[in-house]
Order: sequence, then structure tokens, then C-alpha cells
Amino acid sequence: HRCSIAGMDDYLNKPVKEAQIEDMLAKWTGSRDKFLLGKKILVAEDSQVNQMIITAILESFGCVVDLAVDGLEAVSKATHHKYDAILMDFNLPKLSGLDAIKIIREGETKNIGTPIVTITATDADEVKKEIANNPQNINDFLMKPINKEQVFQVLRSIIYMA
Repeated sequence: HRCSIAGMDDYLNKPVKEAQIEDMLAKWTGSRDKFLLGKKILVAEDSQVNQMIITAILESFGCVVDLAVDGLEAVSKATHHKYDAILMDFNLPKLSGLDAIKIIREGETKNIGTPIVTITATDADEVKKEIANNPQNINDFLMKPINKEQVFQVLRSIIYMA
């Protein structure tokens, strides 16, 4: 193959996307988590167990995690702080995740264009319908129970392939 004859170990086809560069760097350095290092993520989740799991996953990637326990707190934090991504439970107390997302997208927050991923245990059809009807509101979703690989793939797609 021409690359090895020319002395090249690898190649990328144009146009090159940032995620492709990250994948290649990961292939050669053995680490694919570094692109999330220092990314600030708002996690809106009312379950303490899920908060611990999500926080542990994100911190293993080097993310800075800010927690909100209900929809009102999520909107408040999104109003005052800029995030690289927001993970929002679909069913939150005080203000649903969906209503919180609409306020964040339409209100005077610092995160109108920030990628938002909803997290749900049972409402996949409702989330898919909401994404289809209002693609500007929700970028993607995760089904509970979540795992490290799911979170990595979704964050990579929403942060770097948008």
C-alpha cells in the first residue's frame, strides 16, 4: 500500500474532522479520553446514585462536573455559568428536564448553543419524538443505566462533530 512505501504510518482523508484527529491521536498515544480534559459539564440529575456514577465517569475523562439536583437549579446554573455540555435527566423534580432545556435554549442563559444530552430510563420514544420535532433543543440522549463508553461516544459526537 502506498502509505507504507512512502514511509507513512497512517493518513487522514480530507476534509478532516476534529474527531478523526482525536481518534488517530488516541490510536497512536493509547489514550482517547484526553480531548475531554478540563471540559466543564453540567449534570442535572436528582438521583444521588446516578449523580455518583455520572460524576465518576466524567471525572475519569478529566471533566469538571457541576451538579444540579432539579430543573430549576439546572436553569439557574446555566444562566450564570458557561458549560461545554449539559447532561439533563428527562424527569427532574420542580421543573422537568424538557422544560429546563426549553428555558435554557430560549432564555437569557450563557448556554443557548451548548450541546445538551438528555438522560432517561424509560422515555426513549418521547425523547426521540422531541429530538425529531425540536432538533435545536436536544442534541442526543443516553439511556440508563449509562456506561463509560456510551458517555464517551455521545460527548465526542456532540462536542467535536457538531
